[in-house]
Amino acid sequence: MNARDLIAINIVETLTDMNDPKPVFVSREPVEVDDLANSQLPCLIVRTAGEDRTDATMTGANIRRTSLVTYEITGYTRGIPIDTEINQFVEAIERTLDVDRTRGGNALNSTITSIAVNTDREPPFGEFVVTFDVFYTFKRGQA
Repeated sequence: MNARDLIAINIVETLTDMNDPKPVFVSREPVEVDDLANSQLPCLIVRTAGEDRTDATMTGANIRRTSLVTYEITGYTRGIPIDTEINQFVEAIERTLDVDRTRGGNALNSTITSIAVNTDREPPFGEFVVTFDVFYTFKRGQA
């Protein structure tokens, strides 16, 4: 399995084990938010958003590359006050992901770089997106 998949799996597994609040489910597959039952909240969806790559070495059979891959962690929650619910959920995500910034030894570093809240969602429902960047290296052909 390639490093990018191992990193995504680590993110999902790490967030699945998160507590206070504990997500009902964490998935890499998109969901129709309007089809979610109240019993399925809070939940998190982890998606790869993009990747920037550069060469670390330029010659030989084992060319090394560096990568900055961006994941979007979309969270859905329910509660009042919704701002407090979102803030507590985001704080728990950051605390949980910071325990191992190497993503199980597959990355050099990982960090939350931004948080956006969807203000179009009607309370008591909340939606937010955490942008999570992961820096790793790999041999060409093995990312």
